[in-house]
Amino acid sequence: MPMIDITMEEGSISPPKLEGLIEDLTAALIKGEGAPDNEYVRSLTWCFVDQRPKGAINVGGTAPAKPRYRITLTVPEGAPRIHGPLMQSSREYLSKRATELVLDAEGSDYSFENISRVWVQMREIESGFWGAFANVAEINDIGTFAMGTPAIGRATEKGAKWRAEFDKINLGVSS
Repeated sequence: MPMIDITMEEGSISPPKLEGLIEDLTAALIKGEGAPDNEYVRSLTWCFVDQRPKGAINVGGTAPAKPRYRITLTVPEGAPRIHGPLMQSSREYLSKRATELVLDAEGSDYSFENISRVWVQMREIESGFWGAFANVAEINDIGTFAMGTPAIGRATEKGAKWRAEFDKINLGVSS
């Protein structure tokens, strides 16, 4: 259940470029966390854009000359390519890729001055602390929904039920 939050100054990225940024960040996060890029995972990957009025984002107590961006990527704890100390290179990939995508959408080059204006925060939500489908979603429930059979662990009845209900609504499958 990856989530993306983009906090930025209003108007710093044009609407068509922002739409592309959202799509590109979605694809990067799905790839970066090691999930399959399918309709199930995409249905769980939400992006919230928080555009603040000019002057509402400050650095050191004053309004900066150029926009600042905070990208928060939230994933379930245990995401295969993100979780744990051995996955630092994957987290670094996500940070760099998100920064590149923001600067590209803004129309700025990849210089130290510009990369310093984009901060990427990654959060893992502990298993059992995601609320979804009016229930508590654990990593194997999410994996079952996303893949049918999770890459790690066992399929769950709860995840299978969510997947079947999703199929009925979105794919016209009857049980």
